[in-house]
Amino acid sequence: MPTFPATHHSVVAALASADVPTRERAVAEVLGVYRAPVIAVLRRRLGLDESDAEDLAHDFFAAALERDWLARYDANRGRFRT
Repeated sequence: MPTFPATHHSVVAALASADVPTRERAVAEVLGVYRAPVIAVLRRRLGLDESDAEDLAHDFFAAALERDWLARYDANRGRFRT
């Protein structure tokens, strides 16, 4: 099962950047790193098949980006993956 990577705070901080290309690169990197572990957790904890887990992960990331949840991350309040 994929494991959650160590948080790269510079990438997380770039999610809140006013510079669109910087923000887009950060989003691509976060999705590339966290997508597989999130899907694995959904499959294991909820017993979902691959396609349902992928759909749910997609919905989660879409909502997180739309609502700026990822950009509001505060390292002092806990780990990024929580």
